[in-house]
Amino acid sequence: MVRLNFKIELSDRSKKFLKDGRSKNSAKMNSALFKGFFNARKIIFSTVEKNTDKPFPSEPGTSWARRSGRANKGLTFVVNSGRAYFGNTVPYVKYLEQGTKKMKARPAMLISLNENKTNIAKCLEDAINEAYGVK
Repeated sequence: MVRLNFKIELSDRSKKFLKDGRSKNSAKMNSALFKGFFNARKIIFSTVEKNTDKPFPSEPGTSWARRSGRANKGLTFVVNSGRAYFGNTVPYVKYLEQGTKKMKARPAMLISLNENKTNIAKCLEDAINEAYGVK
């Protein structure tokens, strides 16, 4: 699976819960991250869909062009040990996202994450706060 390294800034309170949850390998924290990322995934996936709806071939540095739809269907996320990963299960997406020596990168997933940073953070914050009873 292709995984993207992407950092989201959370509030100090959520960072504290995240740190405490990770140190205890908390099922509560994993559940909160799963719920938050599950809610954010609709936003992320729809942005990838919107950005990839363009003629083939795509321009370097922009989102990839949807040819078969397989890359879009491979979008996924994993929550493990207090961390959430956004990725893709389709093997060739690595080359689309990162490029090769003959093709420049077309980072549709990274563009989508950057466009939705605040929405993703809000979904995660809301889920963490709900899990720990913070209003």
